[in-house]
Amino acid sequence: MLGEVGARGHRRLAEIEERNRLLIRERAHEAAAAATDERLRIARDMHDVVSHSLSVMIAQADGGRYVASTDPHAAERALGTIASTGRESLVELRRMLGVLRSLEDPVDHRPQPKATDIAELVASVRAAGLPVEYRPPAWLAELPEGQSLAVYRVVQEALTNTLKHAGPDAHSEVAITTVGSDLLVEVIDHDPQAPAGQPGVGTTGDAKDPDGERRGSGLDGMKERVALYSGTVDAGFEGTGFAVRARFPRAGRAAATSRDRSPAEEGRR
Repeated sequence: MLGEVGARGHRRLAEIEERNRLLIRERAHEAAAAATDERLRIARDMHDVVSHSLSVMIAQADGGRYVASTDPHAAERALGTIASTGRESLVELRRMLGVLRSLEDPVDHRPQPKATDIAELVASVRAAGLPVEYRPPAWLAELPEGQSLAVYRVVQEALTNTLKHAGPDAHSEVAITTVGSDLLVEVIDHDPQAPAGQPGVGTTGDAKDPDGERRGSGLDGMKERVALYSGTVDAGFEGTGFAVRARFPRAGRAAATSRDRSPAEEGRR
């Protein structure tokens, strides 16, 4: 009887400790969700500040250009407005970015990668044990800065997924080409151990392994990043491998702003 009573007490104590751990974990998730919501709100405010400042600066620049030859003083005032607006918006951006950056996050002073850095990325992936075939096109350095970063991130995410999920005998192909007026980025992995007859290539949101592990926020983030430049992403199983294809206009024109998006899309961002 004493042993049974003691065992029950230990079980009850273990249940209480487990409940406490679950409560602590739930509170941590709630705090993280609240922090994420606040950061999204600040990001939307930042977008409004930048959009307004750029609109003012563009309007003043156009006006100053038109009157530069007939009214130099008006053109000088326009230039002064542009300078002051730019300084004010820069201060606001620094303030908001300071709030967005977590105190625990290290400050990274490295420049953003570009499409021309894919060769270095491929070399690091090869060193990690994944054979990758890649021939960079000669015009890669001509891409606009934002689109160049998007191309790099697509290849980076796709190769990272291959390293995580593919078998030891897998290999990948990276190709960056033009199709008409579009830029096409393809990352295709070939895994001899993957079962044949998988579903064909589908949209990014539908791409997943049979056990559901292949689908992740990385592919969704890739789709959103490419959509900023009016592009699309297809990802899914193809034969015995996984294929990622990103296509966007060669000009790299940015997509519609949040003012042009639906409320549902804005909420997801």
